[in-house]
Amino acid sequence: MKPGEGVFYYIDENATDDLLLAVARSEHSTVGSLEEAHTRCKAFTLDRLLDVAEPDWSTAGKAQPHMGTMTNRLWHLTYVCFTNSQCSSVPVNHPEGFHPKSVSLADIYEPAGMAKSARAFLAVSTAHCEPLLVPFPIIGSAMLKPEKGDGFRQSEDAFRTMLRAAVDRVNLIVPAVRLLDDVLERD
Repeated sequence: MKPGEGVFYYIDENATDDLLLAVARSEHSTVGSLEEAHTRCKAFTLDRLLDVAEPDWSTAGKAQPHMGTMTNRLWHLTYVCFTNSQCSSVPVNHPEGFHPKSVSLADIYEPAGMAKSARAFLAVSTAHCEPLLVPFPIIGSAMLKPEKGDGFRQSEDAFRTMLRAAVDRVNLIVPAVRLLDDVLERD
């Protein structure tokens, strides 16, 4: 399936593997496979993944001036996963009716209503509608602050788990975004 086909967002496993292999090669340029990275490379952090996938992310200034440090990272991570990666194809492909920049990150200052702590949200929209929001998933500690025994595999697992959770959450609201798009397009 190619981007712009299908009903839901989906993970391109080859692009995800390519991104992770680029991260591994940032540590050891001769790494030839993810299996080799599991034995040769140390755990990688969110910052290292961003340094590889979007090298100027940390010097370009905040995506939005009001964003905190972590929310800014999540904004760039969302961009890398759903829109553009400078070292590989985009890990997540968009469905029919959604443009390449249809998923972005929105943030709030205070947790909303009954929410306990959610401040970063995946925002999903079409060309005709305002975005609908779903909380950004938790990122595993092996990618945020690896422990002494963590290696590349643990960071990779944390990234893949977060990516699957992000796509699952986005896909939960795709039908509502489509419905809102239809309503607004008729108005």
